[in-house]
Amino acid sequence: MLICGKYKEKLIRIKNKLSKKFSMKDLGEVKTYLGININYDRKKNEMTLDQKNYIESLARKYKITESKLHCTHMEQNLSLQPAQSDQHA
Repeated sequence: MLICGKYKEKLIRIKNKLSKKFSMKDLGEVKTYLGININYDRKKNEMTLDQKNYIESLARKYKITESKLHCTHMEQNLSLQPAQSDQHA
């Protein structure tokens, strides 16, 4: 289970409650999750995600390691909004 949040105190409370109900251990800060590498820059207050290792493993599997690579950047300063529920009933 991956537990994420902005406030450390809340995370600690949640983990304490869960550990009373379930057998679990804290593995610390996540570095990889579902094939996604997670990197933190605390000075810049930034988190970056990439799938480099996963993509390279697919390239090896399908023998396309010599293919030409292209960078595809995500839009900078992207503002994500919650999805609006569809109320057609």
